[in-house]
Amino acid sequence: MKVSDFTMCECKVREAAATGTLVDLRVGDPAIDSPENGTVWGPERCVRAEVIADLLNGDSAAASVPVRGVRVQGARILGELNLEAVTLRCPLALLDCSFASAINLNEATAVSVRLSGSHVPTVHARQLLTRGDLRFDEGFSVSAGVELAAAHIGGDLDCKGSQFSNSGGPALNADRLTVDGSLVFDEGFEASGEVRLPGAHIGGQLIGFGCHFSNPDGYALIGDGLRVAGGVLCGEGFEAGGGVRLLHAHIGNLLVCTGGHFSNSNGPALNADGLTVDGSMFCEGGFSANGEVSLLGTHIGGQFACRGGHFSNPDGLALNAAGLIVDQDMVCSEGVLSQWWGKSGWRSHQWRARLLRWSVLQL
Repeated sequence: MKVSDFTMCECKVREAAATGTLVDLRVGDPAIDSPENGTVWGPERCVRAEVIADLLNGDSAAASVPVRGVRVQGARILGELNLEAVTLRCPLALLDCSFASAINLNEATAVSVRLSGSHVPTVHARQLLTRGDLRFDEGFSVSAGVELAAAHIGGDLDCKGSQFSNSGGPALNADRLTVDGSLVFDEGFEASGEVRLPGAHIGGQLIGFGCHFSNPDGYALIGDGLRVAGGVLCGEGFEAGGGVRLLHAHIGNLLVCTGGHFSNSNGPALNADGLTVDGSMFCEGGFSANGEVSLLGTHIGGQFACRGGHFSNPDGLALNAAGLIVDQDMVCSEGVLSQWWGKSGWRSHQWRARLLRWSVLQL
């Protein structure tokens, strides 16, 4: 592209890239600035995707332009942002932007990528490699899913406060994903469609407070073979409509489900057969499972605490834990299993459940 072909808005973006300065195109009215209204934004807020791509990969008129960062807020991005197999020359931040077409980051290499608050049809990022964070947060929205299969994120993958949906497939496909930091589903995250994490490796924690996973046609969250070095926190405000599956996953610290709600009308609410938890597992006050909780062959290195939790399954077993091993205490009190064990609960050190099948658990 020639510089003479640039619009005034695109010239601003090009000039600011030299210093990494943010170009803020918002007008200050939240209703007008919402990316949902991006289709009516005028040319003073429109940037062609190829202009951004040229700045990032050093092509065309941007070849001689030094860049320290491409940072734009409140723009309408026209055309597909195609960065496939490109090594991005600088950090990329497209904030509160409205995208007309897909983002393609397949096999790209980047310092960091921020799409906070932006609305995008879909993001393709198979085998993306970043040195820093990848951020789909603060109101980010995608309508046809995000693909992160075999991607490697050098910092955090932050999805808090975002909306992922896909009527034709997974809302998030992150098979074999590696995140050196933490994976954050938090503060209003919503997924409509399957969230897939089979074979993923998380170096920090997997955090899921105040988030909602929904997939009525199958499992809402699948993490078969998932490896998390820290804890998995599916606590207060966590909701999974469609169930959670963690077959043969390994959690290096705590599994906290206290305050979480798991439900599945078509199968187990929580299927964690073969799961290993090096620390303790908490399904305490506020925890509820509507559907079977399956812990066949699960190994918990610390406590298994269910005080005040609610397990129910009108169609069969509420808790199926044949072969469960708990190295420390199992605590079931404050109403859990009250008709079986009495109001004081039950504890046993170095507990082994070679064949434990509970069909009725009550608060």
